[in-house]
Amino acid sequence: MEIIQRLYPLLKEGFYNSSKVFIITLVVSIVIAIPISCARLSKDKLISSLVKTYIYVMRAIPLLLQLMFIFFALPMLPGVAISLDRFPSIYLAFILNYTAYFAEIYRRHPINR
Repeated sequence: MEIIQRLYPLLKEGFYNSSKVFIITLVVSIVIAIPISCARLSKDKLISSLVKTYIYVMRAIPLLLQLMFIFFALPMLPGVAISLDRFPSIYLAFILNYTAYFAEIYRRHPINR
């Protein structure tokens, strides 16, 4: 019983943080995925191929690797100098990843055929 009392605050904080990341990712990704999906269906070959490449890359690279790249490697890139804290890195990686998935779902929806 003592262990549960000690772990409860940590579990509560973890649940809160996970829920916050989930909700923000879901809302932002769904909103951003709509124009990305429209750009993928565009008649302009350049725009369509750029978006197709973005979707392919984001879906092909594991999310954990994207998280590590954004948090650790992005600040080391020459000329970039973007250093994000822990949660902004998480939000950016999740939003970019899930936007690609949602855009592909929207593109394949029967209403677009």
